[in-house]
Amino acid sequence: MTPEELVATANRLLYMEGLADTAGHASVRSPTDDNVVYINPFSVSRGEIRPKDVVKITLDNEPVDPDAPDPVAEAEIHTAVYRNRPEINAVLHTHPPIATLFSISGTDLVAAFTRGAIFDRPVPVYNRPDLLTTREEGELMMEAMGERDELLIKAHGAVVAGEDLKRAFTRTMYLEINAYHQLYASILGNANTLTPEEAERITETTWRQRSIDKVWNHYVWEASQNGYLPDEW
Repeated sequence: MTPEELVATANRLLYMEGLADTAGHASVRSPTDDNVVYINPFSVSRGEIRPKDVVKITLDNEPVDPDAPDPVAEAEIHTAVYRNRPEINAVLHTHPPIATLFSISGTDLVAAFTRGAIFDRPVPVYNRPDLLTTREEGELMMEAMGERDELLIKAHGAVVAGEDLKRAFTRTMYLEINAYHQLYASILGNANTLTPEEAERITETTWRQRSIDKVWNHYVWEASQNGYLPDEW
């Protein structure tokens, strides 16, 4: 896929899964220029975005094309990650309803389910619920995120990064799936979460490229079957 197709597809998948609607966004770093990012426009619904709608900005949040539509207001979430993490090539900002509850309650979100084994330490939390729109806020967010590939924003949402979009998307899905299982196990009275040894062992067998490809392909297929993705762009 082209960068524009990746961004459009990811947005539609997130919309299908209830992780993005009027808000939430996806981005990828340009494969030809490390200082350029492909990202959502501000005004287009995540469920209807097409490749032609995707805009390009610099890591300073400046438009590559001054005549293009404005990017999302929180583009700084993405560019802050790219500026600080050169190995990262994709960023997703979502509003996962269950994982976000952990940032509100102050409960650590940890590895509780096999697909959540990759979260072998508590998911870090950025304790400012405000919109992230300034360079200063982006750097504060990165202080909280550090070298992790996932972050919760208090009473707001999540940020997930990856070496490519498939990895970022799969990690995003696993974050919410894991939160679901931890929440309901807690309701039953005993969230018997994975031990560090269990999490490490499971991650070795499940966090492989073929598994990541399978997750991405499944959601693309599901979206195509249910009308969330067109047959042709």
